[in-house]
Amino acid sequence: MKNTIIKSTEYFLRSAYRRYKNSFMVGWALRYVEIMSRRPAFRGIILRYFVIPEAVRVVREVCGSAEKAQQYLSELRDMQAMKKKFAIWHAGDFDVAILYLLIRITKPEVVVETGISSGRSSTAILEALVKNGKGTLYSIDFPKIYEGKTPGKYVTVNGKKEFRPFVPPNEEGPGWLIPSELRSRWVRVLGDSRVELPKLAAEVKKIDIFYHDSDHTYETMTFEYETAWPAISSGGFLISDDVRSNDAFEDYVRKIRPAYGHIYNGLGIVMK
Repeated sequence: MKNTIIKSTEYFLRSAYRRYKNSFMVGWALRYVEIMSRRPAFRGIILRYFVIPEAVRVVREVCGSAEKAQQYLSELRDMQAMKKKFAIWHAGDFDVAILYLLIRITKPEVVVETGISSGRSSTAILEALVKNGKGTLYSIDFPKIYEGKTPGKYVTVNGKKEFRPFVPPNEEGPGWLIPSELRSRWVRVLGDSRVELPKLAAEVKKIDIFYHDSDHTYETMTFEYETAWPAISSGGFLISDDVRSNDAFEDYVRKIRPAYGHIYNGLGIVMK
């Protein structure tokens, strides 16, 4: 029950932030909640009592054993992706933990994600790949070019307004918080996923894990699922953030009838 409450609260806050971040008063109120929630004492409680137990439960259901997750739990608390500098709105703690554990357990060669932002999920994925000593992450996102100097006035190259926490310093672009020591296993692809994802899927030929966290519209989500799924290897995963925003994920799961498909408080996981 407590896991459901905390995840529902986090999902509500993240959804509210994305929807109202351009409203000056609401945006700053949600920003304050974010700052408070990243305090070490609060973060420690969330990780210990909510995020980690739920992540272990999911891994047990997906992989058939909790023992595989237990050996990597001690690494979660020290991850770069769990550090204070990352905005929690970009990728939730639960999402980050699941990505890290699944990659440490399954040892993928190719991971593809759409949507980078500051690079929190990218950092979690790259940390796992570096620990594994194998694998490459391919990340697709629009170039981040901003105009204006007032919070709520920043505009990306595709015309999308952003609030200040999403703005990279010195026009570094997507993934500006990814540590330099992790970037040797990272390939950043700048552009629209509708253009770049088909080309990338054809190039890599096989995808072990695909993670959607770009434009959460029915059309884009469905397009990315349909493009990535044929390339996903047997036993590989399609993971999608914020699937409660529309019916794209559930409709696609019904269509493909995968070996395993479930939604965990907004995070959709499908195994081929």
